[in-house]
Amino acid sequence: MKKSAEGIRLLIASWRDALEQTSDLRLSAPTEPGQWTLGQVYAHIIEATDGLAIPQLEKCLSPDRESTTKGKTIPGIAVFALGAIPPIRIRFRPSPDYVPKQPANREAIRVSLDAMETRLLELVDRVEGAPTDRRARHPLLGMLNAAEWLQFAQMHLRHHLRQRRRLERILDAKAN
Repeated sequence: MKKSAEGIRLLIASWRDALEQTSDLRLSAPTEPGQWTLGQVYAHIIEATDGLAIPQLEKCLSPDRESTTKGKTIPGIAVFALGAIPPIRIRFRPSPDYVPKQPANREAIRVSLDAMETRLLELVDRVEGAPTDRRARHPLLGMLNAAEWLQFAQMHLRHHLRQRRRLERILDAKAN
């Protein structure tokens, strides 16, 4: 699990380093109609990790969790075979359910990133040796065990790096 911990540290460091180079104004600057701001991308990765991946992972670690033979969906099998979420843009209809709130400022994001990293790193050692038949549902990928939830959290952070970089390029072009 040392590799997982190092991967988490490096991924979150990448997000944190980019944040340090970004002003509060740029975090809230619109890019294209219907697109998230950089701040909303940060809010999404934090909300998805803290609100979905970590709680589901913790369910899998619970000794009260019943074992199941239910597995991944076809998209889940494909994502885990690739080891990554495909580089496609997923568009949701504008809705409070899908559009993250704009964070207050960089400091709020920094605090949330630090807390997210701490929580993930605390779980890494617990995942090693966890029963693989204790699973929790992902809305698209199906039933994932603790190790798969940890892997998913990292894949999700990597997937949104592309989105962050694309939005940064748009903002750079607008500034020139």
